[in-house]
Amino acid sequence: MIEYKISKKQSEVYHLRTYSGFDWANIYVNEIGPQSGELVINSDFGNWAYVWHNCGMFFKDFLIKAGKEYLTKKLNGSTKKNIDWDKTKEQILKDVNDHNDFMIEEKKFTKEQSKKFLEAWHDFFNDEWEEENLFYKLLRDDYSNEFGELYGHDYEAIPVIKEYEVGIRCFMSQIWPVFVEQLKNEMNVTVNTGG
Repeated sequence: MIEYKISKKQSEVYHLRTYSGFDWANIYVNEIGPQSGELVINSDFGNWAYVWHNCGMFFKDFLIKAGKEYLTKKLNGSTKKNIDWDKTKEQILKDVNDHNDFMIEEKKFTKEQSKKFLEAWHDFFNDEWEEENLFYKLLRDDYSNEFGELYGHDYEAIPVIKEYEVGIRCFMSQIWPVFVEQLKNEMNVTVNTGG
């Protein structure tokens, strides 16, 4: 059996509550060293945690200065992101139009070929199909020529736009700014009192 050294340390816990009882969070800040720390969040939006072994500054300063997108990626790391089907379709159609314009400009498409290419993609998005079958549909025989023309038959080249789960996005937009304000106020008090 492996032997473990066990030590007990205290964390700072920030309890954020609203008067309605919704949108609550317990945020644990553990300063491990002068430039390292652990952030643990339990909330009604979800639960996340991450450890920074060298954040380059005092940990609370780091939490104040770190961007929401960066923190979201770190905290949400192993949680799957949802595909934003509307944005994915929008990006594919933009790629289709850009490619079509390029092919016309390079005189690789006649007007008839251009029309056929655009119609095929228009049909692609007008067909009845489940969004989850996007990759299968693109690789099927009846769309494989248009797909190959656009993405070189590489399904990994399909621009899939993902978004983080609703919980982490709501937490970052509603609770995180309040928490950061609290940290700023604490840092201000510390600076002003010389402590």
